[in-house]
Amino acid sequence: MHDRIIPIRDETAWAIGRALPVLEPQLAGDGADLQALVAAVATDLSGPGGPLDGVAETGAWLRALRVGAGEAEMRLAAELGPLGDVVAARAFDVLRQRLPDTDVYVLVEAGAAPGGP
Repeated sequence: MHDRIIPIRDETAWAIGRALPVLEPQLAGDGADLQALVAAVATDLSGPGGPLDGVAETGAWLRALRVGAGEAEMRLAAELGPLGDVVAARAFDVLRQRLPDTDVYVLVEAGAAPGGP
């Protein structure tokens, strides 16, 4: 008899990840450095075991990244819903590791008010 491995996935995370609208992120700073930072965060978030496991499009969760003199700010999609805090914490950890002498801010954008535009 062979053992069978049954993958376990977080159904909420899977559903949210598949429903995220993909938008072009706004990037500001040195292009090569920004691309390396985005790639590092994307690998952590969307790779196996990450909170957005399998979400291939960076624009589904990243809305903006700005890196300037001693400061980095990343804005994440409001549509992350209940995953927002986990995604923000993981993104912060990656940025902090890659930018040790930089003040790092990671924010989840506010969603639209109920009944609002």
